[in-house]
Amino acid sequence: MHHIHLDTVDSTMQYLARPELSACEDSFIVVTADFQTAGRGQKGTSWESAKGKNLLLGLLLRPTFLHPQEQFYLSEICALALVETLNTYSDGFTIKWPNDIYFADRKVSGMLLEHTLQGATLSQTIVGIGLNINQQTFLSDAPNPVSLYQILGEEVCRETVLEAFLQRFQSYYQHLERQNFSAIHKSYLQHLYRRNEWAKFRDETGIFEGRIQDVEPTGRLVVETTEGTLRKFAFKEIAYIL
Repeated sequence: MHHIHLDTVDSTMQYLARPELSACEDSFIVVTADFQTAGRGQKGTSWESAKGKNLLLGLLLRPTFLHPQEQFYLSEICALALVETLNTYSDGFTIKWPNDIYFADRKVSGMLLEHTLQGATLSQTIVGIGLNINQQTFLSDAPNPVSLYQILGEEVCRETVLEAFLQRFQSYYQHLERQNFSAIHKSYLQHLYRRNEWAKFRDETGIFEGRIQDVEPTGRLVVETTEGTLRKFAFKEIAYIL
């Protein structure tokens, strides 16, 4: 593992996309930064993070042992490594599909994954992770952010969190290399936010009530409706009503 730490960067994902890093032979590169000038969230949003307070992390992986239809397992192991790390500090962290980390109904971490395909395999994956650790207040219009500091009432060492996450991630990555898909997916479902709980959702047709039953290997969410039918949704096709 090659670790690069930066004071300021546009984003860890953009840094890892540089040609010289893409051409590097290292199979696992980690980039951390104290501040991002162009950190991204889901759906084109920005990621708010005060300088030196949180964990801003990028991973460059070369999962050539995976087929394109298996790429969601990378999202699962990233989320699992994060949620298990956080649960050593306090109970109550879950994975909100597909890969946000929640404490109760508030978001403590988000991530993006970008894959590069080469024939029938994944040649490269870049992961960007933002984890709120020591930020005390949030100024953006994000609806429900929370930090470890706000949960625990005290500051946490960012380096300790990073080390614990990377240890768990590397362990899960080895399981992935050994094709232990079933065990990984079972653990992911066990940590899934609102699984098997009746809740309200919104799709293109309006609001409906359902409960999460499963997530397909492709990443589609499987929801059972009150009528007993199973409906499947890709990312952005369904929203939770909190």
